[in-house]
Amino acid sequence: MPGTPYFRASVASLNLPGKVFWNDFDQVSYKYHEKVKADPALKQWEYQMGLTDTPEEFVWMCRREVGMELAQGAQLAHFDIHGGYYEDPQIMQGVADLVRIREEALRIPERTSNAEVLLLVDEDSEHYLRFRSPVTTQLLSAQIAVMPFVAPCDAALLSDLPELDTSRYKLVLVLNACKLDRAQREALAQKVTCNGRTVVWLHAPGLFSESGRDEGNLREVTGLNVVRSPSPSSATTATLVGEGAGHAEELKLVPGEPFRIEDPAADPLAVAADQTRQVVTSRKQLPGWTSVYSAAAPLTARLLRRLAAAAKVHLYVDDPEVLVFTNRHYTREG
Repeated sequence: MPGTPYFRASVASLNLPGKVFWNDFDQVSYKYHEKVKADPALKQWEYQMGLTDTPEEFVWMCRREVGMELAQGAQLAHFDIHGGYYEDPQIMQGVADLVRIREEALRIPERTSNAEVLLLVDEDSEHYLRFRSPVTTQLLSAQIAVMPFVAPCDAALLSDLPELDTSRYKLVLVLNACKLDRAQREALAQKVTCNGRTVVWLHAPGLFSESGRDEGNLREVTGLNVVRSPSPSSATTATLVGEGAGHAEELKLVPGEPFRIEDPAADPLAVAADQTRQVVTSRKQLPGWTSVYSAAAPLTARLLRRLAAAAKVHLYVDDPEVLVFTNRHYTREG
């Protein structure tokens, strides 16, 4: 999967049939500054190139990427995307050191994941959104990028849920399932919304089904009274309340569908910035599991760490600004 960082891959699904995920690491070093002078057209892609300004910083980025690969059993290839980014002795020594570490890691027979957090992504639901929708960015790219700051996690496709062993997961995030058919809902009931788990639903889970669009599905799927707001907030952000109040953090409201929670049995976690009575994120204890719904995304690492701790997920570090990747024999902090 060239051009795609590891964290955007559903590796747990690939592992089910015994396949290996291959990732081209194509971030750019400080030598980009020379290249963009010769080719100004490169500037339009700069925001997604993982640009670093020194040889040391580029080696650090390589270490972080290899840390993710080793923790999850993925394969990595250093891809010199425009040519010349590795032409530095410090960078080449850093790559050589990482090759040695990877070779040593392969000698360990048991390298499977021990993550207690699962991300579920539904490929079919993407057909219900337009091309390059900002909704997709907030629910997928932005939310998944936060997860290494929370706890080690696995990612799988919702279509693979019936075959997936979910027994060790304590916190499950259903990221983009705006379409849920009967079979998918049954799989969620059997494999996810049970056994004391906490399940986080983003935006519009189950809004569409075989019968078309039905906003009542949101209530049936999440167990919270999620309704369409008759007077949508003009704000684009939400403010944390309760335990999260006091932190200088805001959540971005998902654009488009203006949903809110009207459920006195649920604990509010965030409200619209300009309408404090409009609850947009809530948690509710249900028989056998805990449900969290949010009309805002991405959820912050600090909020997710609170939810993970309440779900008894092991948090390896106390600092929400530290990346953690781990499997049964390997831990990397960065």
